[in-house]
Amino acid sequence: MATSGALPKRLLYDVAFDEIYRRIITMEYGQGQVVHEKQLMQELGIGRTPIREALPRLAACGILESHPNGAWSVRPITLQTIKSIFEALEIMEMGVIGLAMRHDPTPFLGQMAAAQTQVQAAIAARDILALVEANHRFHMSFYAAARNDYLLHGLSRIRFETKRLAYISYGPNPLPDDALAAHYAAVGREHGGMLTHLQNRDEDALRQTCRAHIAAFRERIIGYLSV
Repeated sequence: MATSGALPKRLLYDVAFDEIYRRIITMEYGQGQVVHEKQLMQELGIGRTPIREALPRLAACGILESHPNGAWSVRPITLQTIKSIFEALEIMEMGVIGLAMRHDPTPFLGQMAAAQTQVQAAIAARDILALVEANHRFHMSFYAAARNDYLLHGLSRIRFETKRLAYISYGPNPLPDDALAAHYAAVGREHGGMLTHLQNRDEDALRQTCRAHIAAFRERIIGYLSV
């Protein structure tokens, strides 16, 4: 195991969190897979304390589950989980839209446009993890336009959990390649529509586009699980 004693404790905690997170999001650690502290110490080359501090945070984010024997398992993706996630996502996004229409969205349009540029660059590079992160930044910038910390906190929690779903949605899967290309194109159109409708304060069009965007995401995940 590589030594890492020269690194500050806080940095080690971040490294442990980020690396375990990456392995779960990219499905390197599969659904239901059990992991132990000793195993993670060996695989990550990091001491016990940073790993022990990172694991509960990952559980709080909804992608790990703890067990009485000190083991942890990757939270499975089930149809019921998907149903609950997308129900909550749609309800909260509609709340964001209602609040965003009361405020000037201008400060957030640039952030959304920059994130969408990163989305397109990641698609071109076929960098799925970068695409997931850029997509997350796009949506969190949109949510910030509501100027409501409680909504932002709740949606951040939901969106963190959907990153694994987004990796499935954006990555290669049993569905045909042309379906993936069409999905990428639809995401670009829908993100562009969200930007335009928010800028124009067109609430009805924004609601319609967001609902379509959520529905397409949901159906692609259900399609993946059904193959």
